[in-house]
Amino acid sequence: MFRIIYILVLLGLSQYSYAQGRVFDVFTLGKEQKESFEYQHKILKKWKISDDYLFQFHPEMIDSMNGSIDYHLDLWDLEYGSGFSPIQFRVFDNTGDLVTAWTYCYLSFNKHGILDEPIKTIDYEFLNRNLKLKNTIKLIENNEALTSELIAEYDYIIVAFWASYYGSGVRKMLQYIQKYVDNTDKKVLFPKVNYNGEDA
Repeated sequence: MFRIIYILVLLGLSQYSYAQGRVFDVFTLGKEQKESFEYQHKILKKWKISDDYLFQFHPEMIDSMNGSIDYHLDLWDLEYGSGFSPIQFRVFDNTGDLVTAWTYCYLSFNKHGILDEPIKTIDYEFLNRNLKLKNTIKLIENNEALTSELIAEYDYIIVAFWASYYGSGVRKMLQYIQKYVDNTDKKVLFPKVNYNGEDA
């Protein structure tokens, strides 16, 4: 029995290390093959996600995303230097203030009911509630389309960070957001920011 448990632990650690390695490859823009613009559209359509407002993560902003209070979503991770969960979304109102947010390490978004009507903030003491939309937009490369005039037209702006090879976790997150966008009477802007994609 002990030997079986030992093997399972080793397998878990190896999978964790592999996942961390892939994330590292994305952020250093080193080994992962880029996801073409056409491929990103294809994946989003397959998942039944709107493929408008599709952007790429700004490669020069990874250190800010990982280590600055102006950009980092989770204050506990920031304080202890434990990195961040790449699968995440942030909800802002049209004044640029954070309404709520979610990352993969917060577990079920359905359980938290984050995008229930009305949208409610997650009950988590380490959420960085001082995040601003203007700083989140700086994480996006070629972000000129996200003008203040455009943002003012919407009730909420939901910025989702993704890459297709994060698998079912990122797919479920995007589908959860899309379901809200499709069913709410609020006007929602839904930018999707790919960590490792190419522009058109």
